[in-house]
Amino acid sequence: MPVPLWENNVLDKYLDQLSSDLELEPFDKKKDNQGFYTVRLADDICLYMKDLFPGLMMTSQLIECPESKREVLFIYLMKANFLGLSTGGSAIGLDKNEKYLTLSRIITYDINYKSFKEIIEDFANYLDLWRQEVKRHQQAAEEGIL
Repeated sequence: MPVPLWENNVLDKYLDQLSSDLELEPFDKKKDNQGFYTVRLADDICLYMKDLFPGLMMTSQLIECPESKREVLFIYLMKANFLGLSTGGSAIGLDKNEKYLTLSRIITYDINYKSFKEIIEDFANYLDLWRQEVKRHQQAAEEGIL
């Protein structure tokens, strides 16, 4: 049975176990002023995670939002967001300054470590996939295909 994430700093323990399993340096447990942990999985993959009591939220920057053919891109991304089918339950959006596309996921229930690790791995995979998709879209826009 999953242990509530807020009990006994379970999220801290999960992050310790994740860094050990992935053979990474231990994650910094300091939270920013909004309560987010910074979890760097690779040079180009940085997640921001927060306890939701119950559950958790994670978000990451995808890529700088392209200027050309933005409306076409946004329609494409809205279709991807529909029911979370093309994003693995995550949602693609914009940061508050509308400069970067972001990928975010909210888990509204308690999870065990195995589920936590699988969710992180899936999220990182979708992050990589959508970075490539946006780059492909940008290239097609520059070539006049769109």
